[in-house]
Amino acid sequence: MPYVKTDFSIPLCELTREDVSRETEENGGNTFRPVSGVNSGALSRARKARNATAPLAMEIVAAVANLAFLDSFKCRVFDGPPGSAYAEFGETKVLARVYGPVDDANGDPSAATLSLKMKGFPEDARIGSQILSVVKTCVMAHKYSQCEFEVEVTVLSDDGGLLQCALMATILALTDAEVLMLDVVVAAHIARTPSGEIIVDPRKHQIVDGYSECTLALMPNQNQIVCCDLRGGQLNTQEVEELITFATEKAMKLYPVLRKALLATIAVEEGSSC
Repeated sequence: MPYVKTDFSIPLCELTREDVSRETEENGGNTFRPVSGVNSGALSRARKARNATAPLAMEIVAAVANLAFLDSFKCRVFDGPPGSAYAEFGETKVLARVYGPVDDANGDPSAATLSLKMKGFPEDARIGSQILSVVKTCVMAHKYSQCEFEVEVTVLSDDGGLLQCALMATILALTDAEVLMLDVVVAAHIARTPSGEIIVDPRKHQIVDGYSECTLALMPNQNQIVCCDLRGGQLNTQEVEELITFATEKAMKLYPVLRKALLATIAVEEGSSC
């Protein structure tokens, strides 16, 4: 299938969302589709992202159901390394650990050296360069002269959306290790059928010939896209823009969930110190 990988930055303000009449969301089994909580703000945003005529009761049901997936992100899953995290999207599960900073006398005097160690990934996967590119984009390496960081990412199971899951686990582990970063990164994985329907967090068996996939990662506070992986069916310029915009909306919904996972770690530390 055609493959395009980019690690550029795009201001999110340049992406405009246009309603697509045929656009629907198909539940991909145990998909990860969180929201920040059941409150008026969350429900208002959900109504704007969907058809304005959707009943309020349906939005409440969807919001309550999504709360069950808040445990899909966990920090401090190991006691050993400075930072560790676990991310889960459906049946795709990834662990990440961060080692460092470690002094390196022969290292770059102007910035830290960042390396990636992958376990359980497909041999032909290009995912390693994508993860490392995102890490180098968000980590403030210039704050760690002559130091070294190693990020270890382990795939426990893969049922689709591996890049998304690995990125989320990696960023959580870096944050847990208190590594200085420009911003956290949130990611989304979606697919588009030839008829224009959108599948959120699709599983492997749902992707067939003619489908297009998009994995997108962005820094929400910096308002920047840092990775965009497009592959699959042939799309025109408008369809690509619509796919990226939809993925951006889905990624932004993970930001409050990421924050909850980090705050949960802080709460545990405060409780243990009393």
